[in-house]
Amino acid sequence: MKNFKRLFAILCAVSLVLSVAGCGKTGGTASGDTEDEGGKKINTTIDGDSGNNNFNFERYEPYSKDDVVDLKGYEFVIASVFLQNELGGIVTAQDTAFENARRQTEALLNCKITVKNMETTVSSLQQQMMAGEKVADLLDITPTNLIPAYEAGYIRAMEYIDGIDYNDKRWVKSVTNLGVYDDLHLFLNFIRPQEVRVCMFVNNGVLKESGINEDLFSLVKNKKWTFDKFREICKKVTKDTDGDGEVDRTGLVMSYAPDCGVYFAIANNAPMLVKNSEGKYVENITNKDFLYGFEFLNTLVNVDKTTYIFDFMRTSSVTSQVPERTDIFNMFCRNKVAFWLTESWAGNKFLVNNTVDLDYSILPMPMGPNATEYTSSSAHTRAFAFTTTNKDIDKSVIVFNTMARILSESGDGDNWWKEDIKRDYFTKNQDKNLEIYELILESSTIDYGTVVPDFLSHVSNNMVGKAIYLNQGTPASQAESLSGVFTDTINSMLNE
Repeated sequence: MKNFKRLFAILCAVSLVLSVAGCGKTGGTASGDTEDEGGKKINTTIDGDSGNNNFNFERYEPYSKDDVVDLKGYEFVIASVFLQNELGGIVTAQDTAFENARRQTEALLNCKITVKNMETTVSSLQQQMMAGEKVADLLDITPTNLIPAYEAGYIRAMEYIDGIDYNDKRWVKSVTNLGVYDDLHLFLNFIRPQEVRVCMFVNNGVLKESGINEDLFSLVKNKKWTFDKFREICKKVTKDTDGDGEVDRTGLVMSYAPDCGVYFAIANNAPMLVKNSEGKYVENITNKDFLYGFEFLNTLVNVDKTTYIFDFMRTSSVTSQVPERTDIFNMFCRNKVAFWLTESWAGNKFLVNNTVDLDYSILPMPMGPNATEYTSSSAHTRAFAFTTTNKDIDKSVIVFNTMARILSESGDGDNWWKEDIKRDYFTKNQDKNLEIYELILESSTIDYGTVVPDFLSHVSNNMVGKAIYLNQGTPASQAESLSGVFTDTINSMLNE
C-alpha cells in the first residue's frame, strides 16, 4: 500500500510537471531553467535587496536559492478554514504576519493569493480529488486530516516536489518534524509566531487567594510539575468561598472535555498507538500506563471533585459533552477556576484581548509518573501540504517558497517572532511565559491513534464520556470493550 502511494506520487509529479526530484532532495531552485506558460523568468537568483517590499533575501543564511518570476496574474489558492482574505475580528500577530507576507509576495511575483474557505478533511477533498480537480494550490491541514488524506493518495510528499528544501530555515522546524510520516515529509509551515497546541493556563490570582505561593515556573523547569503536584494544588483551591454550602471555585476546567483523558495519557508517555517489535502500529489502550491517565482524570472528577463539570455533561449524550469556550473563559476570568486545559490560541484569541489586569501564565501538561519529559499533544497543529492533482505545482512552489521566505524575515534576527508571542499571548511575566511556551513547543508530539478514523472519538466517548462523566463502567472496562475493534482499520491504514 505504502509503496504504491509512493509510486503514485512520483507518477503524478512526472505527468503533471515533468520535473521530479529524487527522494532525499535537499535543495534546488523553484522554477527550473526553462520558460513555460506559467510565467517568464525575470531574474535567476535574488542577490541582496530585492529593491521593494522592505525585505532582503540575503539577510540571513542558510537559505535555498529563490527565483523571481513574473506569474502574470496567476491566482494562488489556499484552502483553509482558519486563514482570512480580509483581516477582521480579533487579529493576532500571526494573522498580521501572514497578511504582510501575502501582499508582498503578490507584488513581487505579480500574482493573486486567495483563501478558499474549505474544510481540508478527507471527505471534503474526496469529491473534487476524484474528479481530478486541483482543489487548491495549497491545503492548510492538520495531522488528523493529513495522514488519512495521504493514505487516500491525495497528498504529495515534499521529497517528490522539485524546488522544496524541507531543511531550509524558512520552515518552522518543530512543525517540519511533526510532518514526517512513512519516512517522508508531508507538510511544512512558515507561519510565525509558532503555535503550541494542548497546554494549560493558570489563574495566578486564584492560587494566591488560596495561599499557594509556589513558583510554578520553577516547578516546571525543575521537572517537578507532576500529576501529584497538580492534584495537590487543585485540592487546595477547590472550596466554598462564600459560605453558602456550595463549592464555587474548582481546580480545573477543560475545553475539550472528552479528549482530556487522552491528553493526560500522552502526558504520562502512553499514546493510543505504539510500535511493536516488528515495527507495526498496535493499540495501547489497555496498557496500564495509558489507563493511568484516564484514572487520574477520574480521580480529579469523581474522587477529589476538583474539576468543574457542567450539568449537561452528566446528562447529555457523550458527543455533546464539550462546554462553550465563552462559558469557560468567563469562569477563568471571574476567579472561579485555577487551571484551564485548552490549546494555546485561547491566549491570543481570548485572554490577552479581554483581560488587562488578570494575572495568568501558561503551563505544559503536568508530567505523569511514567514520563521523564513534558509532552504536549499536537494533533491539531496546522501546516501546508500539496495535493497530487495540482497541475500548477511549479508555480505553487514559487509562491510557497517566496511567502515563507518573506515571513521568516519579517523581523530582526531569526527569533523576532518570540517578541510577538510575548505581546500576543501574555500581559504579565512575558519573558518567563515565553520560556514555558518554547518548552511546550519543543515537547510537541503526535499520537498516531488520533489520525485513525473514529478511534479517538470512541476512546474519548467511551473511556471519558461514559465511564467518567456518566459513570457507566470504568475507563478500564470501556477500554476492554474497544480492544481489537479498530485493529483492521489500524493495519489497513498504517501497517500495509
